[in-house]
Amino acid sequence: TVTKYVGRLLASADPFVGPGPQTSVGDLVARAAQEIPTLFRDEPLVEASLRSMIGRIYMSLEQYEAAELEIRLAARIREHELPENHPDQAESLFDIARWRWLTRTDPLDMSVEPMVRRALEIRLSALGREDEEVADLLWLLGTMHWAGKGDMGTAERMYRQRLQVCRRLYGE
Repeated sequence: TVTKYVGRLLASADPFVGPGPQTSVGDLVARAAQEIPTLFRDEPLVEASLRSMIGRIYMSLEQYEAAELEIRLAARIREHELPENHPDQAESLFDIARWRWLTRTDPLDMSVEPMVRRALEIRLSALGREDEEVADLLWLLGTMHWAGKGDMGTAERMYRQRLQVCRRLYGE
């Protein structure tokens, strides 16, 4: 199961089990990226979910080339396995849009905005406003309008909507 696999993977950083405290998050993620296709060969949606997670971690580590590989593989699996408007398809759109936004060379490039809006539309339609990823998509749209267009009004609206979603999810 996924829980057992993740437990074993994390335990490998234990000096009494694995290589020890020098094991970095990057090492664990790279190991997972290699093992997942074999371990979850018969569970493509589990593989896609884990690849998406790994891609997001690589983005946080600013390892954008590795991130792109993982999020695109996750998207490809989901395109094959799921209907077009499934919330996990929106997650893949969000991952790719976020990667494209983080790796853009032109700070004013807003070409990913339609992708983010489509992901938001799918998530809202399927899950409503009580969804953590809706909050994340609103944050990205706000950031794009603030940093990409200098449109403070739209950015503020997006951030306020995100705040409302977060308050409903987590309380004041």
